[in-house]
Amino acid sequence: MTAAEADLGYTKSERMFVAWSAVLGYAFDFYNLIIMAFLLTQIQHSLGITLPQTGLIVSMTLTASVIGGIAIGWLGDKIGRKNALLASLALLAAGSILSAFAWDFGSLLVFRILAGIGVGGEWGAGMVLLNEVWRSHGRGFGSGLVQAMSAAGTALAVIVATYALNTFGPDQSWRAALLFGGVPIFLMIFVRAKMPESRLWTEYERLRKAGALPTEKRQEKNALLEIFRGASLGYFLFGMLMCGAYIISYQAITIFIPTLMIRDLGGNPGAVRTATLFWCLFSAAGLLLAGYFSDRIGRKRAIIGSTIVCTLGFIAFYLFGRTTYPGPRRPIGGFTTDCRRYATRE
Repeated sequence: MTAAEADLGYTKSERMFVAWSAVLGYAFDFYNLIIMAFLLTQIQHSLGITLPQTGLIVSMTLTASVIGGIAIGWLGDKIGRKNALLASLALLAAGSILSAFAWDFGSLLVFRILAGIGVGGEWGAGMVLLNEVWRSHGRGFGSGLVQAMSAAGTALAVIVATYALNTFGPDQSWRAALLFGGVPIFLMIFVRAKMPESRLWTEYERLRKAGALPTEKRQEKNALLEIFRGASLGYFLFGMLMCGAYIISYQAITIFIPTLMIRDLGGNPGAVRTATLFWCLFSAAGLLLAGYFSDRIGRKRAIIGSTIVCTLGFIAFYLFGRTTYPGPRRPIGGFTTDCRRYATRE
């Protein structure tokens, strides 16, 4: 089935269901990843765990998302994109809700790993389905739109965390914020139920069962092994390097920069919220522009342009990353604060 045939195989409403599903899924993926950035201090004191342990929880969540992306992607080839997405949603919802009821370091680590597997699986399976359903001449912008929802998820995390920290007690605030990450997922099941299955996958399965696949397809081994064969290896290595650098830089900004601003630079939650919301706005705009220009000037040029902008941004981080917020800072017990209650000292 050609790309043109795939374009003609879906109604407008079916494409919209897929798009909304991918958009909502990616937003809550990032909510569940980023929300931890604003809760680390509260979790650390509530559960009596150390700063390195909270860092391990964040790192293992991200590592689990890699595992989830591979595992759910493989599952999507076996049982279909739609079923794989539903499986990833179940993992994400279960991990998010259980995390709110964690009682120590070990339980929180396990539950966040579970959520991380769901995050990686949802993003991978959702993006594949979107690219298979969306019109080929607009896939760059469509992918950029989904990616821009990472900024929406981050903004939602800022708003929910700020509300929870100012409304609930120290032990309840972080639990309420984590619990919120699981509730909206159930609403998405209705959207998922109306999504069409990928017709590319359906047609492939029909040909496979009928023994009518082309020779090169019949000779293919395991899909994971095919990544390391021929020209696919070069694309895989370059893609892994590029996407890995993007994820590391993105997570460093969204997870560790807020902690740096509060703990070491004397910022308060309000300042962090405002700075993060502005960052989300520009991040979403950049992702949408990159997607738009990738359809107009090509993927390679769009990537090069985006990389140049990122490099300039990190130079600015290096030059100005030690600037402290104005206002007195005085020690109170185990805390370093300027009359703000969430900044901690190592």
